[in-house]
Amino acid sequence: MASPITGLGVTIQRQSTTDQVAEAVRQAILSGRLLPGTPLREAALAAELSVSRNTIREAARILGSEGLVRHEMNRGIVVADVTGRDVSDIYAARAAVETAGVEALMARRDTAVYGKLADLADQIEHAFGRGDTAAVLDADRLFHATLVAATGSPRLQLTGSCSTRCAATGHRPARS
Repeated sequence: MASPITGLGVTIQRQSTTDQVAEAVRQAILSGRLLPGTPLREAALAAELSVSRNTIREAARILGSEGLVRHEMNRGIVVADVTGRDVSDIYAARAAVETAGVEALMARRDTAVYGKLADLADQIEHAFGRGDTAAVLDADRLFHATLVAATGSPRLQLTGSCSTRCAATGHRPARS
């Protein structure tokens, strides 16, 4: 008889404090809790998260490389605005990366990934039916991340994760 914990499908990874801070702020931005233009004061964030200001600065550099925050002279770290041009560019990149994911899925025919995608699609549908925008966005982000993960490429996964910020804006690319 198989162990009941076999097949959980979870890999535990250690994360640095900086990565944990970046993830916490990233999720606050993507969920809409931190709106574009919101200043992120180092001292306040450090106190809230019980970390050093240096850790906040390191996390801000990560988020800056993802385009989620920017550094402004005399203002510090600010949640970045997403322009229509940004949205179009992000969706073009996302389409290319996700196409690679679809091609990899078609080549491998991994039923576990198909099942996960179907489950996430159901979660999106049910959350939408309940009017739970946060759950819709979270399941949508996981759906697209799963699709990109099917490529098996860490670089494409990084590129795909950067495009998830569009989901939080509610924008779609302009039609030509």
